Amino acid sequence: MKTLIQTHPRFRAILGVVAGCLVLQVAVCDGEGTGGCTLDLPLSPGQALPVWLEEPLVSTSATFGRIDFPIRAPTPDADLAVTCFFEETEGGFLRASWTGSEKAEMLCNNLYEGIGMLNQRTLVIEHSRLSTPGILTFQASDHALPLSRIHWEWVQPRVVLAAQGAPKVALVQSQGRILDEADVGGDPPLAPSDLWRGRVITAVLTEKPVRIEDGVDFVATLEAAPEWARLETNFAGVSIGKTVALWVNGTRIGEVSIEVPDLSDPGYRKGEHGEPQYVGWRKGAISIPAQVLRPSDNTFQFELVDPKGEAKAMPIAAKNLLLQLKYGDSSPSTNVVAPLPHEEPVTRSIEENHPAPEAADPAP
Repeated sequence: MKTLIQTHPRFRAILGVVAGCLVLQVAVCDGEGTGGCTLDLPLSPGQALPVWLEEPLVSTSATFGRIDFPIRAPTPDADLAVTCFFEETEGGFLRASWTGSEKAEMLCNNLYEGIGMLNQRTLVIEHSRLSTPGILTFQASDHALPLSRIHWEWVQPRVVLAAQGAPKVALVQSQGRILDEADVGGDPPLAPSDLWRGRVITAVLTEKPVRIEDGVDFVATLEAAPEWARLETNFAGVSIGKTVALWVNGTRIGEVSIEVPDLSDPGYRKGEHGEPQYVGWRKGAISIPAQVLRPSDNTFQFELVDPKGEAKAMPIAAKNLLLQLKYGDSSPSTNVVAPLPHEEPVTRSIEENHPAPEAADPAP
């Protein structure tokens, strides 16, 4: 006997409730033109378009490529989340602007993150800009547009509860992907800040995205070994089904657990042999045995491996590399060093911005 499970046609995103209040954007899909759609570029002849989007205009010159999307918002109170998929060129740019009835505004001066490979970025256009029909323009530094896909979602604010100190979530997409304010603002993405919460230190080892396939050493200088340790980062270029191994101080620790996005995520595409490939960043994390860390310089290096354990070089990048350490009663200072290839390392102390917390008063 077969069981048929039916789901409501409207996508819903649900965020856990703890305490406090937060307004965020939630993607909706109601079949009336205000939902999401994905367009592959260049468009096929006779490509069906949503009612709020007119036929785009592509123009090229010897130096620049440009595409204009005329947009008429279907509702007056919805923002538009635009996720762009593209291949970066070294030293190039891909900028986005909005031209309304009164003026033209720059939304993002450069969507590239400097990794020189396939990538994705999301912009949110506020409903105040969309109050009148306008044109969303992408301009590239090359006459050939690097855009390969655009995913559009009309989003509306919802009120949820959030604990004090919780991340500032800005957007929940229909497939459940959660983005913070830095991810959707159009400015160059900022690295997370160092954080000291109780006896747990979270240190940032990368200030910007880094290509790592050639073996970059990341260094953290500790005054004392922690009780527990954890490493977290975001990877781009790691194929679905491939794994990344972490080496600490010359010892292979194990394979990083990398998330597999929801299959409705527009970042998926078919590989050469029909296998799933993903364009964009995927979060990975791994626990580090405390005994492999030492009270001095500690080096961290990633290695891409296939399921058979054979190393295979391919373009991969990492960003937001975080080393999390849990200490006992002692509160040692921790310096982090993130050297890039052919660059001098820069050392910072977490205590400069996050002084050690005072010990709690003993219970009566």
